[in-house]
Amino acid sequence: MLGMEETLYSTNFYVAPVDTKQKFLSLFDKMKDVGFLPVLRRRGDDVVLSVVRSGTHGQSKENLFWVFGSLLVTAVTIGLDFVLRFPLIREIESAAGVETSFFASLATYVIGFLLVLGVHELGHKLTSMDSGVQTSGPYFIPGIPGVYPTFGAVILQKDIPKNRDELINIGISGPLLGFVTAVALGAVAIATGVQVPIDKALQISAQTGVPLAEMQPALQLLAMVLRKGDGALFMGALATPVWLGFAMTFLNLFPAGQLDGGHAARGALGQQGHKLLTIASIIGLLLAGFWLMALFAALTWGFRDHPGPLDDVSGLSLSTKVKLGVTLLVFLLCFSVF
Repeated sequence: MLGMEETLYSTNFYVAPVDTKQKFLSLFDKMKDVGFLPVLRRRGDDVVLSVVRSGTHGQSKENLFWVFGSLLVTAVTIGLDFVLRFPLIREIESAAGVETSFFASLATYVIGFLLVLGVHELGHKLTSMDSGVQTSGPYFIPGIPGVYPTFGAVILQKDIPKNRDELINIGISGPLLGFVTAVALGAVAIATGVQVPIDKALQISAQTGVPLAEMQPALQLLAMVLRKGDGALFMGALATPVWLGFAMTFLNLFPAGQLDGGHAARGALGQQGHKLLTIASIIGLLLAGFWLMALFAALTWGFRDHPGPLDDVSGLSLSTKVKLGVTLLVFLLCFSVF
């Protein structure tokens, strides 16, 4: 997940709407060296170029302290969550005829969560760096052991993307890389998991009070390829990190507010499209039972316009349109019900 801040405009010029993308990028390179930024907007039938002062940013030692500090605290809350859940996990394992090491399972649980979160934010970070957009973080958000082991992570943009392509690519890079990580962990979990006959699985569920979880479409496809035979699948310590990895990708791709999907929606459909999809997404999240994410989307949106990229006039490249199609497919493959 990443956040953006709004910028004030000044000094306007009316320009011809011809080959705006390349001309804007050339102007951006010239102006940033003298402390200014160009901003391109469409106002009615006119294309207006505004000029704003830019600041200088850099990563500080304090930021690194908070990055590693938040990582450590989040690892602790995830570990404590596993400790609290372990008696029930052990009961399920015993009923399924499985026995695993406490410390190996603890390490698997913590590392699985941190990989899903870290690689997601690494996607944002690397794409931002490649685009010349400076960021701070990632900052990991500790959760409540026994309830939500972590509330994810976030990086904060210090610069505004230059055009709609950059805004979309930075927004979707985290979920796409996080999805690949969840697929890899899911493949390991399925390949090393234990299959239990469905009647026995139902008996274990009734005995422990833990309902059988519905796998996301991506996990179901993996299971069709990697699993042999029928029945329920016990995936051990990786089950929760994998399921939540797909669920977090699904939730972050909702086209709402300052969620990753919200940035993509703003770049693809403009201000009005983003506003309508945000309202629809908040309602959809509430109906699906994800009320915390619905609240987060509403709070980060705050009924304010998304600032958008510096160049909000130029169209999307073909490669960005293809990535949007892939992102929509990933969103559907990660469909989750709470």
